[in-house]
Amino acid sequence: MLIVTANWALTDGSLAPSGSGSWPILLNGIQRAVIRGGRGTDGRYRPVSATTLVLAGDTCDWLTSTAWAGQERPWRGGARARRARLRVAAETLRAARPLAARLRRWLRRGVPVPAADRRGRPCVGPPQAVPLRIVLLAGDRDPWWPELSLDGPDGFQVGEAWSDGQREVRHGHELDPLAHPAGAWPCGGSRRPTLRESLAVDLIVPFAAECRTAGAAWPFVRSLVPRLTAAGPEVIPGIIHRFVERLALDQGLSVARAIEASWRSSVAAWHAAARREQPVCETEFDPIDAVAGWLTERRPADGSASLWRALAPLGRRQSRSGMLWGHGLALGGQPIAIECRLDDGRRWREPLGVESAAPAVVTIGRQGSRPGVVDAA
Repeated sequence: MLIVTANWALTDGSLAPSGSGSWPILLNGIQRAVIRGGRGTDGRYRPVSATTLVLAGDTCDWLTSTAWAGQERPWRGGARARRARLRVAAETLRAARPLAARLRRWLRRGVPVPAADRRGRPCVGPPQAVPLRIVLLAGDRDPWWPELSLDGPDGFQVGEAWSDGQREVRHGHELDPLAHPAGAWPCGGSRRPTLRESLAVDLIVPFAAECRTAGAAWPFVRSLVPRLTAAGPEVIPGIIHRFVERLALDQGLSVARAIEASWRSSVAAWHAAARREQPVCETEFDPIDAVAGWLTERRPADGSASLWRALAPLGRRQSRSGMLWGHGLALGGQPIAIECRLDDGRRWREPLGVESAAPAVVTIGRQGSRPGVVDAA
């Protein structure tokens, strides 16, 4: 069985919530998917023989951190930048320690699922362990996994792609012109940032760092940061505008105007930084001025407004068929989804959170005044 999930966006907690509070929901979804995979097309339950879990990129968001609020940048070479990258990664993994501990326990002991009885039904009793393999793929927000030492007898396998000869999984940010780097992650050398990296590090990080001094408004801004980092630039102005409107109701007009002014000054500072260190973006024109102007629109209609239509080449290109890409893996507009595939070709998206319970009384076959069958069990 293959399970693919991506975009967990765990952070070091310095500017945005670490995301570690959501790990029980994520792990429950994975365990439930393994159990669901044991139900065959004949309706009988047989636990799957083994499971491969591929964390297909952006498991961590290492760009949203105060480590980049100063002079250091994650895409630069040198010992200082490398130490900063490793420090951000270490703090993120420390915040996610309960999640990592559960995953390592599954690696050693297997995922516990109900055993099957003679009639092919889940039975009450000691659980059965399904062997698990975990693969971590680098994404555009956590590209320096190869710098960490995670491989080992009971560790995670790390790489840029996974394949079993029939199925292949990649994060797929190379298909996104905003996130496609000009070259591989530098080993001791520097490269130019992508447009997404530039927006994250040179715009959102300074904006969030400045807003930490906003007193009572900071908790509101802190909850906004993950939405900004996950969103494309085409929808960011709408997010900011709606946030400022809600903040005016909750905290007062003066606070809302101060946050809006901070955003505008942050966009201006990003514009200047992007001119000094030109981001990589696969477009037929230089989009920096247009993006800077778009980001300060007060009331953009939506992502299809005329200004953004001029930037249509920034849209994601179509991926190849037969591949599974983590970069766009989402469910219900949320950045996290669990894609499940079995060897017999069956596939589904595992819902996250608590599934709604069945009704206590079920009526079958009722047609107008004609009585049906009522199951009240």
